[in-house]
Amino acid sequence: MPITTVARDGDTDSEAMRAVYVATLFDTSNLKWAPEIFNFAVDLINDHEDGWFDDILDDGTYLETTISNSGCDPHVALPAYWKLRTEWGDPLHGVVGCRCSGASATVARVAGLESVPIVSPTSSDSDLSDADRGFNSFSRLVGPDDERGQVGALVRLLRSMGWDRVSVLATDKTYTLSLATAFGSAWVGDHSAEEVKGGGGANGTATAATTEAWVGEVAFSHTIALGNDGKIDEESVRRALRSVPVDNPHRNSRVILLLAHHEHAYPILKIAGEEGFQKDTIWIGTDGWTDVPPPDGGSSWMPDIPGYLGLVPFRNQDDRYKGFLRRLQVFQRANNRTVTPHLPDYRAEVLVDSLLALVMALSNVAPRDRSDGRAVLTALRELSFAGLSGSVAFTTEGDRANPRYSVMNWQNRREAKWTEVGTIGTSLDSSQVRLEDICWAVRGCGIPIAPSDKPPIPQTSVPTSKLPSWVWVIISILAASVVAGIYLYFRLRRSRQMIREYFEEHMEVAEAKRNIENEIEQREEDIEGLKKRLSYLIQQPLDPQDKPKTWSIDTPNILVEISPEGDTCDEYRTVSDSLCESMPDAHITKLYRVQNHPLWIYFNFHRRRLRNSGVPDDNYRSVWHGTKGNDPARICMDIQDGFLMQHAHEGLWGRGVYFAEKSCYSDDYSFRPAAAVAKGNCTPAGSHEHSERQQLLVVNKRCANVKDDEREIILVRLLVGKETFIERPRPDLKVPPPIDPASTQRYNTVWSYTKGQNGITTKVSVV
Repeated sequence: MPITTVARDGDTDSEAMRAVYVATLFDTSNLKWAPEIFNFAVDLINDHEDGWFDDILDDGTYLETTISNSGCDPHVALPAYWKLRTEWGDPLHGVVGCRCSGASATVARVAGLESVPIVSPTSSDSDLSDADRGFNSFSRLVGPDDERGQVGALVRLLRSMGWDRVSVLATDKTYTLSLATAFGSAWVGDHSAEEVKGGGGANGTATAATTEAWVGEVAFSHTIALGNDGKIDEESVRRALRSVPVDNPHRNSRVILLLAHHEHAYPILKIAGEEGFQKDTIWIGTDGWTDVPPPDGGSSWMPDIPGYLGLVPFRNQDDRYKGFLRRLQVFQRANNRTVTPHLPDYRAEVLVDSLLALVMALSNVAPRDRSDGRAVLTALRELSFAGLSGSVAFTTEGDRANPRYSVMNWQNRREAKWTEVGTIGTSLDSSQVRLEDICWAVRGCGIPIAPSDKPPIPQTSVPTSKLPSWVWVIISILAASVVAGIYLYFRLRRSRQMIREYFEEHMEVAEAKRNIENEIEQREEDIEGLKKRLSYLIQQPLDPQDKPKTWSIDTPNILVEISPEGDTCDEYRTVSDSLCESMPDAHITKLYRVQNHPLWIYFNFHRRRLRNSGVPDDNYRSVWHGTKGNDPARICMDIQDGFLMQHAHEGLWGRGVYFAEKSCYSDDYSFRPAAAVAKGNCTPAGSHEHSERQQLLVVNKRCANVKDDEREIILVRLLVGKETFIERPRPDLKVPPPIDPASTQRYNTVWSYTKGQNGITTKVSVV
């Protein structure tokens, strides 16, 4: 149930007309504090006499807001956005959210079609910076997870300690593996000397220093598996710890970068303690687990001085922060609520600043232009103000400019908390880490120099003999030369080996990203055309959240197995009859219903578009499609696109996606799961973090025990639109022909008749 801030009693009609509508999509199911803090910030903005940003919307405009839960789930976030867009904001001037990158990406793509500004407090996926991927109206209050943000700050933190060799452990999650790949790209290999700007010289001029060239090494890297329940696989952790080269100080590193969410990081650290693993390890964390308590709240299993180090977005404590906190505490006392000694964590600060940024941008635009998302986005990019989270400004891509991070340290087991020991950014001169405030595992606290990243190399004693001193001098020189040569040789060889090993391990992730990037680069959608056509949609749209009556409501899975018995027997029989109509010797071995809610919303979106152009609502038909060498699960589980023209080939009627009325034709292009299993290709693509484990169970079951004669085809509900018959083959067609030679409007679908390999004639539609 959304939590809504409504207009005050006594508002006049003219004031209502001057309202701006800003919705918030946030993970309120896990962050219970969010509604109170957000709604309190709204009240402060609407009060122009409290001394807190009184100049925002000071032209009589009132801020209307509502909060909806988006979780960290695109399946939850997109329907929530659509409901706000169609039923609440009139118009919807902007959205604060979402918390997680997957949810933000899905919402931002749809909002970008109408240039609705989206400002996320915490979504950090680096792809969200790319307007060409559909994120043209997206901004955020954090830096991206690459060299421009957290990864760049991690590199600066490690280098500020004088370290150049680390190990990397990452859990098997999309977010953490992406971080591992980005870190490897930024860290591994040769780095040239760089100039660092310093303070003023003796005559008041700026001084500069030059850093030394260095070679970044990854001593060891491993991906830790997760179980079907989403928890860590403990045996995978132990296997990783046993594989760390602790017995080889020439290869090993004391420093381990742990890329994981908090519910996984702390169990990994606990197992490391139980195994007696390398007690002086310096564990480095990201904002996935830094400054977050263990999931069970206990720390009794930790060593006396854990010494963990990590980064979180900058925790500001200046007068702006204190002023907001003081007002919040007064409000809480006056309303008999629990008084918070400080804001819960950095997400509260950037949540408020996201709202401030969006409302400031609206305030800086003339009232008549506030429904023009592009004008608001321009104003947003030009903002610069002091917020709760520090200085706020945006890059041209919509990222937070010059992001800063707080360096946190878990200093002792008894206090069971993280302590701030400095700040750092992404530039060379951004380090303000107080080494003397850090506590290190085993070594203790108050040490002004960071420990070495490399374990000590045991010294071996060499018996002496009574040789002349000049002989020993020559031997020493020769020995030093030989050792130096051997050291340089093996250092260079090891560096190259580390680079190769690291990238081979993450090659699958990098290759998947490249494939996605290549597909997106080839996309031929005319976004501007979609934006123009959106303005013609009818005022009373279909409810895109009305799911088909046959869908199961008790499962989050996209692929739902259908049984020939019980409530699904009619559905099963309908599909079976359609299959056997032209293939009487075929029978169903497995049948899955596709319950892809985001694609169902897109289907209804285009259904509305066609209805607005005069096409009736029931202008769709059930047709068959074969994917040949592509796993159909890749299409069914894709929550963004479904069928892609990039995979289409030229056929008898041009380049397009072909659908057949009779199954026998699609059987000629059917997918062979047995062959795919043999190649290891019967796995999902596009599965997302919120449900990847559940979906993997379904896909593995689907791919289990397949027989050589089994085939897979898809029964599709095809939105036909305006179609035209083409009598003869036209392999040169690139787009459907125009409806009227004097018009630019084209048919949506072309169709004709053809025969399959069994000689049966069928109607084929090409989109």
